[in-house]
Amino acid sequence: ASYVLAMTTVGDSFDGLQRLAEALEMMDAGLSQAPVREVWEILPEPERRMEIDAAVEQPTEEAALAEASGRVMGDYLYLYPPGIPILVPGEVIQMKHIERVQNYLNRGLEVHGGYSKESGNVKVILHHG
Repeated sequence: ASYVLAMTTVGDSFDGLQRLAEALEMMDAGLSQAPVREVWEILPEPERRMEIDAAVEQPTEEAALAEASGRVMGDYLYLYPPGIPILVPGEVIQMKHIERVQNYLNRGLEVHGGYSKESGNVKVILHHG
């Protein structure tokens, strides 16, 4: 295989993730002489504007991903595989999230849920007023 999928959760500590990275690097050292890239960057914890159950009941609209900073997600936004959410309904989109999603897309990775590949828009809660 050309990649490894390691399942982690939001409950994993930085130290635990660092140990996983070190173990994978040790295993990889025996397989390849290619340089190991630093991939650990933890996203900031998103601000929760409302609970998920309330957010999914709100009317939504599409907004350009690049211009969605400060808007509230109206659907799940996740990288697949493995399918772990980047943002969930009710969380505020921050510039760091936009940059990360654009980075994923530039690398040819699949972003699903409240993201339209065709338009480059994300599903956000409709502005009131």
